[in-house]
Amino acid sequence: MNDARKVCPTDWHVPLNTDFASLSATIGGTGAGNKLKATGFTYWNNGGGTDAYNFKAVGTGYMGSSSYSNLSRATYFWTNNEVSGNAYTWSLLDGPTTLTQSAQGKIGGFSVRCIHD
Repeated sequence: MNDARKVCPTDWHVPLNTDFASLSATIGGTGAGNKLKATGFTYWNNGGGTDAYNFKAVGTGYMGSSSYSNLSRATYFWTNNEVSGNAYTWSLLDGPTTLTQSAQGKIGGFSVRCIHD
């Protein structure tokens, strides 16, 4: 995949919305988000998840339009897809155990999880 922004190294790409949808469907079921979260209290206020797939998602928080928020309480991952001028994201939150899709304005600072081609 060619990404003009060069966010990811050669032979890697910013995931498509379908990449995260496939991940969600594959691990699915109750607690899908917890299966991706790093364990322990180092990165999540409520103790993280089981990290069943060695994904090691950490609560990085995000940069809003003017300030940084939710360190150890949330992480949002950009995708390479747009909808109505916004970008699709997938999120993990500290309390809930889900992996959730949403559309966010492109002014925020979120995480990128590169995928090997």
